[in-house]
Amino acid sequence: MTTAGDAADKKTQIKAGESRFRVIMKKHLLTWLPLVILAAGLALLLYPTLSDWWNTKHESQAVAGYIRYVANRSRAENERTLDQARAYNKTLTGRGEEGI
Repeated sequence: MTTAGDAADKKTQIKAGESRFRVIMKKHLLTWLPLVILAAGLALLLYPTLSDWWNTKHESQAVAGYIRYVANRSRAENERTLDQARAYNKTLTGRGEEGI
């Protein structure tokens, strides 16, 4: 006479050449597959929100760093940089600011 324990042992017996991992995966596939699909769907839904948050955070830090850099420059450095930009623009158009 077979008992419930014997029937459970027969279900979990490993066939020749079949790994224990494979047996466990077959047994729990219907449990894990919906969870994996749910996690993938959740990741797809959250991606735009999370990437927007991440990029906004880093853009704010970049702008703050640039503001600090500009605030620490002297007027002479600003004038020198502006003169260099004007000279570069003349090489591009041949006319400078008049061409704008």
